[in-house]
Amino acid sequence: MEKILITGGLGHIGSQLIHDLQDVEAIDHVTVVDDLSAESSAPPEHFSDLDLHIRPFQSLTEDDLEKFTTVVHLAAITDAAGSFEREDEIKKVNIDDTLSFFQKCRVAKVAHLIWPSSTSVYGKGQKVMYEHEDNILPQSPYAESKVRVEDTLIKYNTTKLPSETKSTILRFGTIFGLTKGIRFHTAINKFCNQVNSCDCLTVWKENYHHKRPYLGVKDASRAIQMSIDGHLDSGIYNVVTKNYELAEIIDIIKSKTDKDVDVEFIDTPLLNQHTYEVACDKIISSGWAPLDDLGDAIKETLEYLEKC
Repeated sequence: MEKILITGGLGHIGSQLIHDLQDVEAIDHVTVVDDLSAESSAPPEHFSDLDLHIRPFQSLTEDDLEKFTTVVHLAAITDAAGSFEREDEIKKVNIDDTLSFFQKCRVAKVAHLIWPSSTSVYGKGQKVMYEHEDNILPQSPYAESKVRVEDTLIKYNTTKLPSETKSTILRFGTIFGLTKGIRFHTAINKFCNQVNSCDCLTVWKENYHHKRPYLGVKDASRAIQMSIDGHLDSGIYNVVTKNYELAEIIDIIKSKTDKDVDVEFIDTPLLNQHTYEVACDKIISSGWAPLDDLGDAIKETLEYLEKC
């Protein structure tokens, strides 16, 4: 039977995942660790029946970890655009602390590490991105941190010592959708929040017709569950619900609200100034399929915000 640890389990993705794992019979026990550092962390009282520990993942020891068969590490600083102003903090938490934590997992003989990377690791040069090494060109400290950790986890899959810990890397598109730990720094959720608060969307003008990969939070949770269930091998998988032009997203948002939504175009910062799509054929061939609907997710988020 699986004994699972989820770090950052009260965050945007984690709060969906722990909800989805509640009725999985093959899982014997789920433990959640979260330090509540994210402003949008789900309130702990919403999970009164959960084995929840309010502490930083950095404080976990090998002795704490040795009882778990699988570790899902979601704890991280996740704001790519804001990472330029937090570069030192990104390096400490997302690289140094994370790699130290993974080494503890190996010493404790955790059988399986599951970790979300990001499609932001992809750079310029190709219009469709697959899980190849020759198209990696991170353009933010956040994306660079993902590449650094990816490299180490791939080595874990080819080096047995100190243990045979398997690592699964899920390159997630930009997350959207409502959960108890919803965050509003990613594009689609941010736009929903702007519509609710001021009826105006601030849009990077040079990116208006650029395509980017997006991922519904329920689709993200299902990809993690597939990995827990053993349906995904070690290695890297792109996970994307759909690639959208920014213009398409704006049109869908307008169609889901009765408000007159104005669009204010602003200069695009030097972050991913190119159009690209991400293909997820590899994970689809393993049995995963995108099910989240962007329009439904936007409508649900807007309705939630109206009630707040």
